[in-house]
Amino acid sequence: MNATINDPLAASNVRQYTSEMFEQLAQIDRAHSKEEMDQVIYLLLRLIGKGMRADRVFLFDSIDRERETYSNTFEWCEDGVEPQIDNLAELVRADMPCWLERFERGETIFIPNLEAVRTQMPSEYEILKAQSIRSVIAVPVFYRSNLSGFFGLDNPKAEITDAQVHLLNFIGGHLGSARENLRMLTLLEEKQKSLEQNLQAVQLEQRMLKVVCRDSTSVYRVDLMSNTAEIVKLEEHANAAGTLPREQAFFVYSDEIRRYYDSFIVKGTAPDFLQLLDAKNLMRELEKKDSVSRRYQSVPNAIGQIFFEVRVNKLQRTETSFQVLMDFRSVDEIVKEEREHQHALETALTESRMSYEVISAISKIYLYDLPYRSAHGIL
Repeated sequence: MNATINDPLAASNVRQYTSEMFEQLAQIDRAHSKEEMDQVIYLLLRLIGKGMRADRVFLFDSIDRERETYSNTFEWCEDGVEPQIDNLAELVRADMPCWLERFERGETIFIPNLEAVRTQMPSEYEILKAQSIRSVIAVPVFYRSNLSGFFGLDNPKAEITDAQVHLLNFIGGHLGSARENLRMLTLLEEKQKSLEQNLQAVQLEQRMLKVVCRDSTSVYRVDLMSNTAEIVKLEEHANAAGTLPREQAFFVYSDEIRRYYDSFIVKGTAPDFLQLLDAKNLMRELEKKDSVSRRYQSVPNAIGQIFFEVRVNKLQRTETSFQVLMDFRSVDEIVKEEREHQHALETALTESRMSYEVISAISKIYLYDLPYRSAHGIL
């Protein structure tokens, strides 16, 4: 955005300044960031100050609706005029009760002589007097019928006409809607960006989980508190592939665990399967350790695997959720190796026993024959 404007200092009438003001209002509508908006607002306040020959132009924003607190967020000062913005960072209703009451009714404040309102507006008088203000005009800034702030000018030396008051009110209304629209647009863009980043993070996490759990036939992210689960990985040959609702983003965890147990598990191999994987039990167990696991035997899946291990690893615990990663992997090869190893140990033990028995028998024969061999000198 090109925020440069022709310097209006040489202009000799309000009309030229008014034309420049409308140009800046158009620039406000084209602002694409808060920084651009802030720059244009300052230039607009400068034009108003020059056009009205004011000492100072100010803009206050509501910063806390519940406490009815307002802050001086923008300020332009003529050369030689002391800035007040740092002294007006937080004004509450008690500081300006008369002004806020009139602003809420949509009225303009015009005080050509400050001393004339000393008794009518005592709180406002004290604040204005401390700033060396002799006269002031201020208009409300609304957005959707809500008072969002006010702006005005101190010690204007130009004649204040009805047309100028209407112009200031128009500027106030435009400032309110344009700034709020930009704020909402910025929030939407930030939310969109956050959603995109979250989606990318989830996709990356799922890819990482698939790599980490590459030997698993199925992987699920489960929220034990809400009793919900989502599929991270599900091989086509897994038994669960025929029963899980793939078209749903989430499914009821307890229902599917029960269905899996009833349909596929050889009950005698894991009698405590449902008790172990009960959501409440898992939360208790995972408060004490990071993971739990259990082996079991199932009916053969599509590629003949029958021995499996379920592993549950704690991911995240908050006040409202208990996230775990649950995966099922085939342990057929492990079971086969363990059985072969067990068989080898049993064979070795049997052979060891046989050897012992042979040695024992020989020893007994030797000991039985020892007296005879000793008597005949055969040792």
